[in-house]
Amino acid sequence: AEAGYEITRHWKLSAEWLNMLNRRDHDIDYAYASRMRPGAGEVFGDVFHPVEPIALRLWLRRSF
Repeated sequence: AEAGYEITRHWKLSAEWLNMLNRRDHDIDYAYASRMRPGAGEVFGDVFHPVEPIALRLWLRRSF
């Protein structure tokens, strides 16, 4: 979720809430063959990137 407020024409304040429900999930999944060390046989595996943990980001932006 994201919300923002334009204070003046040049200043903007916004907040971003990541992973609001604190889900334990994968952001993206990959499936490919890889080698753990040189000379070893290929292993087909699932590699994933987990979602970001619950976080709140605040931004104060100035435009020129």
